[in-house]
Amino acid sequence: IPGRRSGQPMENEQQQAQTAPSCRAGCGFFGASATEGYCSQCFKNTLKRQQDAVRLTSPAPSQTMNHSPS
Repeated sequence: IPGRRSGQPMENEQQQAQTAPSCRAGCGFFGASATEGYCSQCFKNTLKRQQDAVRLTSPAPSQTMNHSPS
């Protein structure tokens, strides 16, 4: 096919794989700086764990605030 270089896409993929960092959770996928070095799935899991930890450590709301007026 004229104008097409054979092997060009493979070379670009290899270069990207060498420069892209692995997920810092060690799952085998690639991480990104936008997700603190995690892949998208591990980043979501990390956020969920952090939010769950905050909920467990925050004080429970006052019982008087939960009562509805009679």
